[in-house]
Amino acid sequence: MQLIRPLLWGLIITLFSLPAFADWEVGLRHSDTSVSEIVVNNDVERPQVVVYLVWVDLDAPQADEQFLSWRFDERERGWKSGLKPVLDAAINLPVLDSYTIEFEDKSCPELHRCFLALVAIPAGQSPLNTGSWQAASLLPLSLSASWARLPGQQFFLPRDSGANYSLADGATYAPTPFSGGPTAPKVEAAPESDTSGTGAPVTEKPDIFRLVDNKLLYANGQAKRFQVIDVADLSNPRLTGWTALSGNPRELYVLDDYYVLLQTNYVAEDGTQLTVLRQGADGTLTTVQDMTLSGHFIESRRRNDVIYTVTQESVPIEQTEKVECVWCFNHTVINIKALRFNAGQLEEIDKTSLPGYSPAIAIFSNHLVMANHNPEEEKWQTTQIQVIDLSQDDPLVELPMLKVPGQVPSEFHLSVKDQQLRVVYGPKNREAGSTLAIYNLASPEMALVGKIDKIAPGEALFATRFVDDRAFVVTFERKDPLWVIGLSNPAQPEILGELHVPGWSEKMFFHEDRLFAVGYDDQPLENEKNRWVRRVAMSLFNVADPTNPTLINRLTPFAGEVRSTSSPAIDDERALLLNWTEAFAALPINSWETSAGSHLQIVSLANDKVEDAGRLDSSVEIQRSVSLAPDVLAALGDQALQTLRWGNGKPKLLGELELASNLAWLELQDGHLWAAATGNKGYHRFYRYTTEDVETPAERWSLPRGYNRVEMDNDWAVFYNTYPSLAVQVLDVKTGKLRPAQVLEKEPPKGTSEAPAVDTLIAPDIRYYRRSQPMVHDGWFYIAEQRPFKPAVRDQTAHLLLPEPEKEYWQPAEWLLRSWNLKVDKPNEAPTRSIPGNPVAFTANGELITQESNEDGQLRLNLLALQGAGNAKLLHSHTLRCRSYSQLMWADEALYVKCEMADRYRPSPVYFGEPVAEDKAGDSQTDESPGDKADKPIEPIPTEPPIEPEPVEPTTQLLRLKVEQGFVDDGSWTLAGYQNLRAASKEIVLVASNGWYSPVASMPLYQGGCDIYQLVPEQEPKLLKHLETCSYSQEGMALTPTKAWMAEGFAGIKEINW
Repeated sequence: MQLIRPLLWGLIITLFSLPAFADWEVGLRHSDTSVSEIVVNNDVERPQVVVYLVWVDLDAPQADEQFLSWRFDERERGWKSGLKPVLDAAINLPVLDSYTIEFEDKSCPELHRCFLALVAIPAGQSPLNTGSWQAASLLPLSLSASWARLPGQQFFLPRDSGANYSLADGATYAPTPFSGGPTAPKVEAAPESDTSGTGAPVTEKPDIFRLVDNKLLYANGQAKRFQVIDVADLSNPRLTGWTALSGNPRELYVLDDYYVLLQTNYVAEDGTQLTVLRQGADGTLTTVQDMTLSGHFIESRRRNDVIYTVTQESVPIEQTEKVECVWCFNHTVINIKALRFNAGQLEEIDKTSLPGYSPAIAIFSNHLVMANHNPEEEKWQTTQIQVIDLSQDDPLVELPMLKVPGQVPSEFHLSVKDQQLRVVYGPKNREAGSTLAIYNLASPEMALVGKIDKIAPGEALFATRFVDDRAFVVTFERKDPLWVIGLSNPAQPEILGELHVPGWSEKMFFHEDRLFAVGYDDQPLENEKNRWVRRVAMSLFNVADPTNPTLINRLTPFAGEVRSTSSPAIDDERALLLNWTEAFAALPINSWETSAGSHLQIVSLANDKVEDAGRLDSSVEIQRSVSLAPDVLAALGDQALQTLRWGNGKPKLLGELELASNLAWLELQDGHLWAAATGNKGYHRFYRYTTEDVETPAERWSLPRGYNRVEMDNDWAVFYNTYPSLAVQVLDVKTGKLRPAQVLEKEPPKGTSEAPAVDTLIAPDIRYYRRSQPMVHDGWFYIAEQRPFKPAVRDQTAHLLLPEPEKEYWQPAEWLLRSWNLKVDKPNEAPTRSIPGNPVAFTANGELITQESNEDGQLRLNLLALQGAGNAKLLHSHTLRCRSYSQLMWADEALYVKCEMADRYRPSPVYFGEPVAEDKAGDSQTDESPGDKADKPIEPIPTEPPIEPEPVEPTTQLLRLKVEQGFVDDGSWTLAGYQNLRAASKEIVLVASNGWYSPVASMPLYQGGCDIYQLVPEQEPKLLKHLETCSYSQEGMALTPTKAWMAEGFAGIKEINW
């Protein structure tokens, strides 16, 4: 061991620094020879300190083998045995530049804790007293040393076995990439109706909106509001009236000057609410009538002035005197009520009930038809069909019930024409094929007129459309057969033609020998590597010749862009805007693989084929679209109304009106409430409220896309995604400027070997991988990742003594902290830092708190300094007698710990029996021979009934720690029940009751609501407020010592006082 070259006393200031390290730090550069380089640095002036640079073995058996010190004294220089300072006298150590020292690698015995230590202490103090250390940097040289947690330590590996990774057979750990009058949509909203004769009754299947002149009426289900929107100015739609509703509106009727809203109330016992509204000349909405119905709302239909509501409810099974029901359960019934509308009032005129649930409902001129699973069969292999005659004086005349051997998928598989019920049902067994049957409604028993069965054996039944004397039926297994069935002779329906095309159709619409279909295309493009795709598609068929139907063309939006899309129009035809007169259609398409998440796809039918006419990308979900002008559409959703002009390339957004905000994130800072609303792909809107007015935001901002999470950092709101790419966008709330989005780390294309911008230690076949919740502090973005540790990949750890991994042997893991400076226009990643455990929070002065498990599974807390670009240094480490997964919450410079002491699960019963005598060699228990034993039957061991433990009431232990003083205890409290921390502020905590398993019950018992406590040291918890309901998320709460606020989604912000 020697110096690289002779040094003069005046060069001592060059002793301790290197550009690669910052702060006070010691490091080791590995070389291919046995000689390595020690590098040290210091970046602040340190007056009158004594400096030690020491190789130390904490587990050396002999004292003279424990220390090896580097000396630069006049009397001796170089590496010397024993614990000695660099210089005997204290010096004023200035800011220094780099220096290197040759160091012959000294062997560290296996399982010993060996370090390189650089320590500064005041004169007259002992270097063995860590309390006297003014500066310290300890570099572990062995695996055992990396498990230690000493002040100044700068590299860490977890001690718990759960943080180690097993190597799979053949696995290697090489660097790999990282990852005019009322109008509705012009689309057939119901199955073909029987309109024979003159003066046919008017029937209606309602929707969630209606357009009346320039007034758009909207039943906003999520926001629980009815809203009136003026769309006269296409670029500036205005909300001219609204009212809150008790339930979630599902359907809307416009009758004369009245608005009838049918709502589902998920809280009330009655379940269904009907509200009649009327709007005055000043725009005020007045409630004319409120009515409740039993059961949860399913759907409704209208015939002239009568609305038929369908609800379902669970009712008890009635017992008789002869039969005692031991295992009685409720059964579900379907309630049908006839409500006549007259002068703004709804009056019940008839009602009936049917067994079953979730019916398909279809209305025709004189009949209401309901089909649902036969409740008498557990396997639901047959369907019961109830036809109700609506043309009699009695409003609800039930015809005989039919039961068909199969399933009726939807209302479009039902049709009534010329007093005949026509139905298509799938088979009990797919191999038997589907069936079309025709029944005579005029006969007493609804006799079968004719049928055709064995349609497409082996295939599932999908779309059906009845048109006059034809039925179009779609089945599917690997291809989509379109069947044309002739019904001109009801006694003998026959298959006229068929067409096989890929994919399948879910909904079909007929116009002048054309079928427009919406369904799925499951065919990948030739250049797509992933062969599984399922994308919404629109098809146009020519059915002029029923014996030879042909596919004109099919359009598949997003083909080649994403693998999977969906649309509400697949299940609900009212989401499709189909205008045969103007020759276009529009429907919402959703995909989690796109950046926006929700889109309005417009197609043209002008050239007798389906052609792409443009697509609107939206950060909020689109539920419906409506035509406002020949080239202007409105896209409508719970959160916004958007107007757009289409027909010339990409649709142009004209205007947007916010209808509601789905608030899910809340933070109190500098006397303001900051809130974020979620859309399709996360948080996409940001608001500032005053604490005096939580109804109307003082400021609002919109983002071009949604983000997974948001954090406040002084005057910045930082939005970020961690998947598929690590990306951030910063909003300066002081100036209102939204900075461009920054991609910090792109996800490499799948199947490539593209190298990442940083060292990555993720193996191709890792069994475990963790990423922490990102944090933002002082303009820096942080995220920690737990990776398998490979020392040779990084110079800083190439020295570490580790056993060689073998097959099925463990590989140690480490937590690495990554960081980016968001204050610059193009953030670059800083060098990674080794940290002990999962990050929890930053203190006000920038120190990092982490959480990990020790070798006994107990919770270990660490406090680290992150100064400059150097390694993280451990300041304090503290172990609590709590399980390592205990919940932590940082609030107002105090750390709350929900101390988990034991698993909260019901133990298995313990059975006790008689002990079995041991048969020891040479100790004859009986005079029986082995043969006698074999012939004698074995006596059963008598057992006692299982002993159940005594009931134990669950409790929650809360601790509060002062972190900067070394995790000093600041109080301990016991709360009744099993609670989770939701929010904290100084001495106030808000906890939520969770489900817990009772030690004496086989089913979990649950407690509800939230409690707000005041926690004063050495005093019992003081209950300040009990809340019946509260948010499931910590992000949606803000707390002060005197009040709290909760983000309640579309309901807004709730203020709570005590």
